[in-house]
Amino acid sequence: MTLQTPENYLPYFNFRDWQDENTEVISCGDLSVVVWTDDTGDHNTTLSCEAAANNEIPALGFCHLEALVPFTDDRNVPVLHAYEGAMGIFLALQHLNTGNGSIVDQVDGLNETCRIRFPTEHFFDTQYNPRRTFSYVDQRTSQRSSRIAPFFQPRPTGFVGAFASTVTALSAYISSLRGLPQVSGQSTSSELDNKLDFPLFARSIPNEEFAARNLLLWWTKELQLTHVAVIHTSDTHGLAYARSLRTFVRQMDEDDNQQNRIEILYISIDEDGKNIPEVLAALKASQFRYVFGVLQSRNLHDLLLEAAFTEGLAGNINEEYNWFFSDTFRSVLVNHDQRIFPKGSPLHLAYRGVGFIESASFGAYTETSAGRNEKFERLKDSIREIRQSKDQIEYLRTILPVDNETGTIPYLESSQMELVYNSASFLYEATIMMGLAVCREASAKISIQGKDFYRSILETDFEGITGQVILNQTTGSRLSTASSYSILNFVDVKSNKTGENGEEMMTFQSVLTHYYSFENYGRNTSNGSGWVTFQNFTFNHGGGLPLSIPSVPDPNLYINDGIKAFSFVLYSILLLLTLGCVGWTWYYRKTRVVMASQPFFLNLLCVGIVLVASTIVTMVIDHRSYSLSGNSVACNATIWLAALGLGIVFSALFAKTYRINRIMNSAKKFRRIKITVRETMISVNVVFCANLIVLSLMTTLDPIEYEIEVLIFDSFNRPTTSYGQCDFSSSSSFLVVLLIINFGTLVVALYQAWHARSLSTEFAESRYIAYALAGSLIAAFVGCPVLILAKENPNATAFVACALVFLVCFMILYMIFVPKMKYERDIRREKDKGALPTTKISGLPNEAVSLALADVSSEALKDADQLTEARKSGEMILTSKSPEELVKEMRLLKCMLVTSHKTVEDQAAQITELKSLLEANNIAPPKACDSHQSVERAINSEGDLGNFES
Repeated sequence: MTLQTPENYLPYFNFRDWQDENTEVISCGDLSVVVWTDDTGDHNTTLSCEAAANNEIPALGFCHLEALVPFTDDRNVPVLHAYEGAMGIFLALQHLNTGNGSIVDQVDGLNETCRIRFPTEHFFDTQYNPRRTFSYVDQRTSQRSSRIAPFFQPRPTGFVGAFASTVTALSAYISSLRGLPQVSGQSTSSELDNKLDFPLFARSIPNEEFAARNLLLWWTKELQLTHVAVIHTSDTHGLAYARSLRTFVRQMDEDDNQQNRIEILYISIDEDGKNIPEVLAALKASQFRYVFGVLQSRNLHDLLLEAAFTEGLAGNINEEYNWFFSDTFRSVLVNHDQRIFPKGSPLHLAYRGVGFIESASFGAYTETSAGRNEKFERLKDSIREIRQSKDQIEYLRTILPVDNETGTIPYLESSQMELVYNSASFLYEATIMMGLAVCREASAKISIQGKDFYRSILETDFEGITGQVILNQTTGSRLSTASSYSILNFVDVKSNKTGENGEEMMTFQSVLTHYYSFENYGRNTSNGSGWVTFQNFTFNHGGGLPLSIPSVPDPNLYINDGIKAFSFVLYSILLLLTLGCVGWTWYYRKTRVVMASQPFFLNLLCVGIVLVASTIVTMVIDHRSYSLSGNSVACNATIWLAALGLGIVFSALFAKTYRINRIMNSAKKFRRIKITVRETMISVNVVFCANLIVLSLMTTLDPIEYEIEVLIFDSFNRPTTSYGQCDFSSSSSFLVVLLIINFGTLVVALYQAWHARSLSTEFAESRYIAYALAGSLIAAFVGCPVLILAKENPNATAFVACALVFLVCFMILYMIFVPKMKYERDIRREKDKGALPTTKISGLPNEAVSLALADVSSEALKDADQLTEARKSGEMILTSKSPEELVKEMRLLKCMLVTSHKTVEDQAAQITELKSLLEANNIAPPKACDSHQSVERAINSEGDLGNFES
């Protein structure tokens, strides 16, 4: 039916505008009903809620929704997003009164079907003060509707707001206690879902649990953060946000498929900021570079950020600290006309590059290829029309706080209100939700109770500005699947104002960088996070994405370049020495000393030395220059070179000593034996093949791996000191076999050298072989323990290992080649002098050796062909007797010479006496007496014999 209402009713009005001498106001539940009377005023029998519901009397119901809005903050500074939200509420009330469905379809024509109107006069400035708000709500709900002449004073039907969760918690508690519903479009604390304390509370915005979840997705998948410090107040909102973050972090840790892990440090801050020094000390000790603040007042934000700047924890480009905030940050940097800072001031530098997350509608910030949010555009156009209407501005001055100096409404009249934030959208939806609910529940009976009103609110759903508005039937919060979120980044821009002293001033501009919608979650995005990137986030330092925690210097202990250079010098020396020995062998290949040692074995020995020396190169390769796989190849190459090289060297030395011992054993049995090179090479081939087989199996089945060993971890469990080494554990069985083969060859070679200790050979080669083998064994026994003790120091390990290889190789080259070189040099010198060269025989003096060689040269090798054959046959064995046996024989000879000496003395005395007689008789002695001089020479030679014995 068509309502009987005044023809001049307005979309915005005060309830008093409907009261005159022709109306009467009655209370029907929580509604106020205006009844039109006749001229006589006789309506005693029909003036009732039942009569109004039955259309027995002309009546119209009024729903008094009171808005709780923080128009000013704790510094009495106007808050932009609060005025935007108030305009959203004011516009929603107008649309409900006029049935304007330009934004919400269900509102279209509502004024003709719903007998309820919505006064637009009740806006209370909460100032973000919970106690102030509690007192106001308590005062407004504790009294019943009453008439104070000449006007009727109605009781609120419900409340819209508040903004801060701490404020909403107290107001919702007292309103629920008084049986009145409250719907917020800004408070997100999950504590408000507690129906024991807030049974009649609902909200058109999701709680912070979903915001916390999406924030974690943004941190971990978009920014790849691993560590974040959360500084939160101990109020309802701060504790709930921290608890939500803990819950979702735990879920992420339990999710086996979740690759991203994040560690969060929770730091509680007092609401008055008294413990800021302790908070910043904890933040500095954590070394976390990303900070998320869940704070309330602007004053607390400023105090914290200014102190953080002083401590180098904010606004310091070198430290790269970055701050984010929850939706409570709206009250800090949103007042573009008010919040300006001197350029370079602490707050300017600290706030530069901050960001915050809030529930949002897509079209509230940008236009994309997905299209514009037409409903949001209509919202902006409608609010723009209100601001351009002088009548409405005049009316708004009567219900909204105005500037004391100018008498104007902040932002509405002094600046361009372009709806920077979404408070207008969510509060518009909250108001529409309550209007639709009360019309559905009370339009027919023009009466409603608080619980019925709340139940109807829960059942209300519609397509709003920010998406589908559907409430959770249990908690009263908006379902997360019907919401979206945005990340706003604040970048500093030059203000058109100057400071008191003419200094340049800076302000901040909000930029949408990321947007989340439930529809995008798991699809349509590169990482399935649901976040869409519009543009890169500008961080405090002005560059790209900083690290979550301080970077760690390269923890690897690499081999020093100096050690590498030293190692290459050692390798070069060995290589040159070996090539020199090969060249010397080839040059003197036809000399007796080289032919006696067999050039083939000398060259084979040099090949083994080159292989062993090459391990110096592979041992100084580390992961600074090559990959781990490349270093694993170097590890295996080291074992190949060492095993094959040592096998060749030890088996060659064994073959030479074994050959000498076989010849000597045959000589003792008066047998002539000829051992060819091929026969001698059997032992070399056996050792080489054994090494080759084991090495091939090891490389194929269990190759050596290069691994990074960590010595020290930092507080983030990151390695600060580590080194690379070859891991032999998987190949240990093969290495043991290689050790047995090569060490066994060394031991057997030493035994052969010891067995030939009594042989006095022409060049004493077996003795030098024994020296080389014993020296190698001693070096191994000394060097290997040092390598084990120094394994955690790559420089020490590389130095000792390379020095050990150099020492062994140099010792073998020296003992095998230097005596031969000296012998050949002595021969050439003696030839130049025309004398017979001397030969050193183990245990005998040079004089005796010279006599022996002279005797051999004059007697045993008189024939030239025999001499040539002797040279070709190899090194001559001069005697098989030991030095001790030779000394005993010399002592026996001395005794015989002494006896002969006495006989000669007697004969000399007789000759002297005879000579005297002859001289006395003047008789010339016979010529035979000249032999006296020979006897004297024999006597005088006694001293030389003594030297021979020694």
